Amino acid sequence: MKIISSSCILIILLFFVSGVVGEVKAAPYSYRCENPSNRCYGRTITCPDECPTGSSEDPKVKVCYINCDSPICRPECKHRRPNCDSFGSACYDPRFIGGDGIVFYFHGKSNEHFSLVSDRNFQINARFIGHRPAGRTRDFTWIQALGFLFNSHTFSLEATKVATWDDNIDHLKFSYNGKEVIVPVGPLAVWNSPEKNVKIERISSKNSVVVSIPEVAEIAVNVVPVTKEDDRIHKYKIPSHDCFAHLEVQFRFYGLSAKVEGVLGRTYQPDFENPAKPGVAMPVVGGEDKYRTTSLLSPDCKTCLYSPTKVPDQESPLIVEYGTLDCTDRKPNCDGNGAACFDPHFIGGDGIVFYFQGKRNEHLGLFSDHNLHINSRFIGLRPAGRTRDFTWIQALGILFGSHTFSLEATKAATWDDKIDHLSFSYDGEELMLPEGPLSTWKSSETKMKIERISSKNSVVVSLPNVVEISVNVVPITKEDDRIHNYQIASDDCFAHLEVQFRFFGLSPGVEGVLGRTYQPDIENPAKPGEAMPVVGGEDKYRTTSLLSEDCKACIFTPNNVTTKESSVIMEYGMLDCTGGFSRGNGIVCKK
Repeated sequence: MKIISSSCILIILLFFVSGVVGEVKAAPYSYRCENPSNRCYGRTITCPDECPTGSSEDPKVKVCYINCDSPICRPECKHRRPNCDSFGSACYDPRFIGGDGIVFYFHGKSNEHFSLVSDRNFQINARFIGHRPAGRTRDFTWIQALGFLFNSHTFSLEATKVATWDDNIDHLKFSYNGKEVIVPVGPLAVWNSPEKNVKIERISSKNSVVVSIPEVAEIAVNVVPVTKEDDRIHKYKIPSHDCFAHLEVQFRFYGLSAKVEGVLGRTYQPDFENPAKPGVAMPVVGGEDKYRTTSLLSPDCKTCLYSPTKVPDQESPLIVEYGTLDCTDRKPNCDGNGAACFDPHFIGGDGIVFYFQGKRNEHLGLFSDHNLHINSRFIGLRPAGRTRDFTWIQALGILFGSHTFSLEATKAATWDDKIDHLSFSYDGEELMLPEGPLSTWKSSETKMKIERISSKNSVVVSLPNVVEISVNVVPITKEDDRIHNYQIASDDCFAHLEVQFRFFGLSPGVEGVLGRTYQPDIENPAKPGEAMPVVGGEDKYRTTSLLSEDCKACIFTPNNVTTKESSVIMEYGMLDCTGGFSRGNGIVCKK
């Protein structure tokens, strides 16, 4: 007599039950946040049906992340492979996207090592491999290995050299504290260090892993070759004995000091001015001498901060988890996320630069959420022979609860720095804000606050737990006019606003010209690296006045209060919580 195993009985039982009551699905994973220091302490968070667990054998399937230490307090569905078009990535002939969202290239040199990130408590180095065809003055380079230093430990990850690429072979090699680590081939294979301070998880059978160092970083890694098509397009002239297997990488950090250094790390400094500007086709930055190390596991570059066993003191200033916000200068950063400046040049919540030109003397919804709505008034002119207006943002109108607030740049024929060009209203009544730095107005009812950050023409408007807006008023200068051929008339200098928004909670359905770029599944038609990507949508976002919420896509409702259950995607609305690996703090759900 044959004995049926318990696993067979389970399969038979599931088959029988599914035939009777339909398909049987495992209950979504739930996690209770037990750490009292976390913001979501005491809350139980359940993964949604879209991604019920934190692991999958299919690398194309999203998995569930739970974040206990941010205002999100909700699960996020994410792909775990690196997203080379998002923050913290390092791919190709190395193309980086910094913590400030700006794309740049750092070529380094073949067979040398450079510090990518160096902070007080950890360091990440990279080994570059490369090739220099005859007649070239520099190497083509790729990242072949990563070296990690933290506390008194070291960890390395390398792409192994191979002449011909084979997807059926694993091209990854690991070491921990100088000893080789073997991670079994196969999806969901996991290795943990004895101290549980490093975890390697395969997210496909071969050549794709996620490395986690608790409270330090999480790194998604692919190994890829230089393909024949890459070789043809870029004229690498790859030799037949090496396909230059290299890494595609994306980093997520769980706390960086304000002085973090490294090729990539410096872009997370709160006051960093990136020499690479958005919109430049291939911005190359230097710094080889500052970031070169003597080996993959050495902390000895000129600017390196890391020291083994050194622990940062509690007063050490931690910047935002991913270093995307300016913590020192409260004026708008027109090269940062959430910015709207110039002839309107926007940088979305996804870090992508785009232009939205609208029409002069019309109003458009920049943001529309259930509890907040922000409109803008566009001013402009159309010189003879042009088919569209040159436009600028002249005013903002904010609706929240049953209240309204407006902020405008006043019209002036000639700009004078000694005159304040800002006017304000609250619930239809004009507001007078005394001139002078640190001058403040505050509503006793809603706690809305306006603060001057210079004597004139610069303010920060804040609505607690909702939004903070940095604003400058500037004119069109003669130099602007000459460069762009605006043909500005003598009776108007087109005083307008430079603006940057910081949000403290947005729903996944947030709408608006800029708001839609904060949707977790947005596919922005403007792509990184395009010189001047213009997007449309005027008909969807046009409102009848500065303080109306009547655009076709608007979702704001007066007196609406967001419930605790409503899905809030991000504290600052500047980071991608779903698309790719990129920008969200969290732990991975595991059964």
